[in-house]
Amino acid sequence: MASLFIYGICQSACHAAAVACYSAAGGVFGATTGGTAIPPALIACNTSLGSCMIVCGGKFLGEASAETTVTGCIAGPLLAIGGVAVTAISGGIFWYKLRSRRAV
Repeated sequence: MASLFIYGICQSACHAAAVACYSAAGGVFGATTGGTAIPPALIACNTSLGSCMIVCGGKFLGEASAETTVTGCIAGPLLAIGGVAVTAISGGIFWYKLRSRRAV
């Protein structure tokens, strides 16, 4: 189950880096642009965030597989359920933010 904990830390680090990137580019992470064009520097921050999150996902899958093997397949269903929950929650937040931006 350590892989879920480490996955959370990894994702938090990705988002902390994104916040710092936005701040360095003169933006505020999570703020809308009010329908104006997004500056290229902020697009680069988003791209970096996505890449970081992909690395976290790959790391999680590798560690989860190892944990499942070591525990004799007991951890597999638990990690799968945890992974699905994290994905569903993240997807819901992304969808909500996307819909909120379109409403502006």
